[in-house]
Amino acid sequence: MDKRNLWVIFSLILVILFVFNVFLNLLSPAGNSSLIFLGLSLSCILFAYYSNDKKASNIFVLSSSVIMILFVYFSDIDIQKELTKNNIPPTFINYLVVISFNGIKNFSLKKLFLSPGVVWYITFNYIMIYLISIFNRNYGFVKRKLTESMREIRELKDELNKHKDVHKAISDYKNKIVEISSRHNVLKDFASEIGSSFEPVEIFESIIEATKKLLDAKQSMLLIFDKNRKLRIKNCFNVPDEMKKNARIDPSEGIIGMIIKNNTLITSENIEKNFQLTELHKMDKVNIEIAAPITGEDGNPYAVLVINKMNSPVNKEHIRMFSILLNISALSLGNAKLYKKVEFMANVDGLTKLYTHRYLQEFLSEEIARAGRYKRPLSIIMSDIDHFKNFNDKYGHQTGDMVLENTAKIFKASVRNKVDLVARYGGEEFIAVLPETDMKHAYVVAERLRKNIEKAEYMGEKNEILKVTASLGIASFPVHSSEKMELIKKADTALYYAKENGRNQVQIFDGEKMKIVEQL
Repeated sequence: MDKRNLWVIFSLILVILFVFNVFLNLLSPAGNSSLIFLGLSLSCILFAYYSNDKKASNIFVLSSSVIMILFVYFSDIDIQKELTKNNIPPTFINYLVVISFNGIKNFSLKKLFLSPGVVWYITFNYIMIYLISIFNRNYGFVKRKLTESMREIRELKDELNKHKDVHKAISDYKNKIVEISSRHNVLKDFASEIGSSFEPVEIFESIIEATKKLLDAKQSMLLIFDKNRKLRIKNCFNVPDEMKKNARIDPSEGIIGMIIKNNTLITSENIEKNFQLTELHKMDKVNIEIAAPITGEDGNPYAVLVINKMNSPVNKEHIRMFSILLNISALSLGNAKLYKKVEFMANVDGLTKLYTHRYLQEFLSEEIARAGRYKRPLSIIMSDIDHFKNFNDKYGHQTGDMVLENTAKIFKASVRNKVDLVARYGGEEFIAVLPETDMKHAYVVAERLRKNIEKAEYMGEKNEILKVTASLGIASFPVHSSEKMELIKKADTALYYAKENGRNQVQIFDGEKMKIVEQL
């Protein structure tokens, strides 16, 4: 048979196999790469056969073999594994066809089975592909393991990042819980502290202290109304001395005036976002981060709490804590006000507005103890309105009450405010306790009292002018006694002596002169 005819037969076989492989490869997702390598290999063989240049023909044949070997290498085909499973891949059939053509092209038919003929060539190429297959198997195994390891590492890394995020979230949540718990403890302590106090001064101090712990305040102040209805700084934290002395705020102007009028809370953010508030804030003499009035149940403000500076920006939690602080403060100040009212009613006589007998006993005990401790004098003046029972019977109890009220005012006007104490001892009797006062100076006060009582005039029911006089007795510590009850008794003795000796006079206790009176 002519060699060219043999080539035609092999070409037909090759085309049939190629078509068959096209069909198989189309069914495989990886089929396109197989077709590309097979097409390139077939092209090289056809170029080799129809080339007139023997050298070029040999290059094309060699290229065909190299292309198939590269295909086996890059496609990771494991020939040994495929043959073991009795599953010869189409690609391997293509390869056998290609190397068969190469062998026939390069060797004569008589050397078809003789070394180094076609069989040797096929065997050599198969050994090459088998070796490459083994390399691919091991390399592929390592590559797959390495890929799997890298994937696992990435997955572990992602998981670790997730755990880190979760850990951070848990840590932040724990810190938030600790912070909230800490603030709640501060609120609890604050409420307990001011709830047990009925002194506004102590409550104000606790409020300022709470602003540091609850609101992270860098500077804060509590403004109260003075006698001229101006706001002044009562308590503060980290406020310059000059500001404390000179700050006087008109409660009808600026942001402070607005929050008092509207009974509202305001923050620096509100001010910055509102042009009118920004302009209004220029009238204020203090900076404002958070501010609001502490208002009682009657709607009247007790004070204005201002946070001037903070270590962190104002947030919702700050506003919430500030509001709670205001409510607790308002409640405590209301309780203190009520307590003072009840205390006043318990300790102050309803008619004369002087202290009661019970309060007098407590005050005098404390002052005698203090006078004894510091070796200081103390005097008491006991007074009684002369013939007051007859006056009452003649002019009526209403006129008598008017005399008692006015006499009480004369007493309060004649002694030192917040130092001396005046009490209604009973009926028309009054006692003045004068700390740091000896009997000589007490006599001056008593004589002034007597004269002022005598000068006072009252209008009777029939429009007649009425007047009264009073008798007064003095006893001093420690000259006359160091005991409270004994001191009161001796002042009463001096008073009785004044009455017995003509009334409308002042007498200092004298043991010898009043011996008979004292025994009565």
